[in-house]
Formats: sequence, structure tokens, C-alpha cells
Amino acid sequence: MRDQESELDTYDPKSGAKFYAVDTGNAYVGDGSEWSQVPVATHNHQQLAVGDSSDSR
Repeated sequence: MRDQESELDTYDPKSGAKFYAVDTGNAYVGDGSEWSQVPVATHNHQQLAVGDSSDSR
């Protein structure tokens, strides 16, 4: 499920249930009694400015 992180406690942490907080990017998995935060992979993309000479096409 996907919702605001502040709504996490309104969901039952059923075993194997997944929750993604759309506002913070945090992810959780239920174990039947509680939610546990799990690591989320992030991508580090270099941003190029308009006219940046490193953009060689």
C-alpha cells in the first residue's frame, strides 16, 4: 500500500505486508505485529545545467 507516513499506524502490519510512504520515501514491511522500516535504494543522478559542456552528444 502507498500513503502518507503519518497514516502508517492506521494499517494492520500483517506478515509480509508492504507500506510505502509517498511523502518521505520510507518503506516498511509488516511482521504480523509491527511495521519495520526497510532500506530503499536511491539513485544518484548528476544534474546538468543548460549549456553544460559535459553533455557531449
